[in-house]
Amino acid sequence: MNLTNKQLKKIIKEELQNVLMEQKQKILSGEEFESLSAEQQLKYGRSIGWRTGVSGNRVIVGAKDYRIQGKKHPVKYTKDQFMSVKFKKTGAENELAAAKSGDLSKIPSWLPWLKELINSGQVTKDNLIGAGGDLIRQKWIENADMSYFNSFVYVHGANDSSRIKAIVDGGMNTSSDISTIGYPSSGVQKYTWGKAGLILEGKVVQAFGHDGNTDNFIGGKSGLAARNSSDANVKYTGKPGALITNRENHSKYDKFPAINEAILIDWKVVGIIVQDPDGFNSSPEAEQNKAILQDLMTKYKLFDKNFKEVKTLEEAGVK
Repeated sequence: MNLTNKQLKKIIKEELQNVLMEQKQKILSGEEFESLSAEQQLKYGRSIGWRTGVSGNRVIVGAKDYRIQGKKHPVKYTKDQFMSVKFKKTGAENELAAAKSGDLSKIPSWLPWLKELINSGQVTKDNLIGAGGDLIRQKWIENADMSYFNSFVYVHGANDSSRIKAIVDGGMNTSSDISTIGYPSSGVQKYTWGKAGLILEGKVVQAFGHDGNTDNFIGGKSGLAARNSSDANVKYTGKPGALITNRENHSKYDKFPAINEAILIDWKVVGIIVQDPDGFNSSPEAEQNKAILQDLMTKYKLFDKNFKEVKTLEEAGVK
């Protein structure tokens, strides 16, 4: 009997589900399991199948390290650990990958209000910089758990301390959007940008679990030219699917508990911080940056990477 393409695809899909279920049952029972063979990959898709991660204690869908292909993978975790893993799927099914992609047709399920804006035509690729972007910001504020975002400490980092000095010397309008990383009050965790920075207080108007592809715009200017303008300017995102609105969807991203990017307005500087002392000390401009921070310390409090106020740069980890 000759099968149609539709019938053949259905059969292959059913076969694949059986293979994956067999792998999963072995994992849950603590048995060893095998990656898909090369023949199976050709039949079902190259990036499909359960496997242990590189560290040997995670499970993901989608084999990314083919050097272990065909080997048996010892299961080094309990059933409870396995069930707590956030499984990732390939292609269109991978909501997290879709959220990071910037594809407006693949907005994750945890942002229903954004899907509605796009499906209604109010937000399009062509108006992300402008009316669509303004609407996204407005709806984010309406849907965000502000009690959650107000619990973070926000740091605007820089590799060159002269950038920090330029900001505090009035080089940026404090009504302008400014990018920061959000950290739990316990200190800098897991993810940093810049060797030193400014601790800011302000109103959070958008937050991202991944790179939101944001940039500043004002008039015909963008990027650094806009940021250095004396007039207030606005940041727009090219990847609104990466927005987070609460702890639950924030925790889906690998930089959690840090917020990859939070945009603040109406901000003020409350202190300076050396969030990456190792990077600071190893920089070719370390002495120059150190001198700039010493000057800033006459105006602002100094904090170490645990957000503890300190009196000297040495206490903050600077050599």
